[in-house]
Formats: sequence, C-alpha cells, structure tokens
Amino acid sequence: PEILHGTAINPYTVRYLPPFDEFEVDHCILPPYSTVTFPSAPGPSMFLVMGGEGTMTTSAEVIVVEGDVLFA
Repeated sequence: PEILHGTAINPYTVRYLPPFDEFEVDHCILPPYSTVTFPSAPGPSMFLVMGGEGTMTTSAEVIVVEGDVLFA
C-alpha cells in the first residue's frame, strides 16, 4: 500500500488524505493545557480519544478520556 505523508493544518494536527474521497484522517497530539479548533467538515465526523483526558466544547462542554468515541 501507498504510505501517506500528512500535511500540517495547525501546530498540533496533521491531515492524511488517502487516494479516494470517502474520508480523511486528522491526527492531533495536543500538549497539556493547550487548545485546538478543528475546522468544520461537510459530512459526519468521528473523534477517537487515544490517550489522556480533556474537555471538548461543541454546543455543550464534554469531558473526554482515553477510549472515548464521539460522533458529530
């Protein structure tokens, strides 16, 4: 398979674009006490919390921890 090389979209996030249009992957490593704003996507999104814990703010504020999966 082709090895994907990501493109930085902010200081903490790298975007990987596979060779088809169905989806893209943003990989975010957020240092403690930092914040990041994800750009809106035209379709559904899924957020996987791979480690740590923090707060995710949408229309409400949600505490997220390792293992959480959120659909937007």
